[in-house]
Amino acid sequence: MNFIDNLINIYRNIGVFDSDVIYIYSDLRGFSKYQSEFVSKDNFLEAFILPILEKNITVILPTFSYTTKGIFHTNKTKTNLGALNKWVLNYSDSQRSEHPLFSYSA
Repeated sequence: MNFIDNLINIYRNIGVFDSDVIYIYSDLRGFSKYQSEFVSKDNFLEAFILPILEKNITVILPTFSYTTKGIFHTNKTKTNLGALNKWVLNYSDSQRSEHPLFSYSA
């Protein structure tokens, strides 16, 4: 069984697919040993989110900027969190809240 199949089984066992909304506050460093199974970093990060989105479940991730410097733009200001949080900002269907310090993307 490959990584994605294992992840889907875990999601199923903990009830992720029974939800309407999932909030993910992630630290994926423990999964980095599986990254070599994927063709790219983006492909690796998609593996965590796409199985959930395919079930029409809303995924919410923090995209905190933790800064008051400059002007906050929902589509330009970078997050100061991890790789998955940065990835979601580039996902075409995501929307970001407008709080300059503590924004979220869904």
